[in-house]
Amino acid sequence: MAERLTKEQIPMFKEAFSRYDEDEDGCIATIELGSLIRSLGQNPSEVEVHSMINVVDPNQSGTIDFFNFLD
Repeated sequence: MAERLTKEQIPMFKEAFSRYDEDEDGCIATIELGSLIRSLGQNPSEVEVHSMINVVDPNQSGTIDFFNFLD
């Protein structure tokens, strides 16, 4: 996804990501991914969110960093 974003969109995505990164460690919990995406104006189904989680967190660590989120 990162290669399809404009220079203006990346800071917007970073700001949204940061709102969910409460402890400021650069990661969010995978369970927050759906809410984060919805805050950006998308409306994925729960099945779509679970598919996204499987892509960005294949080792099931339970967290996603910003760069994996952009991918």
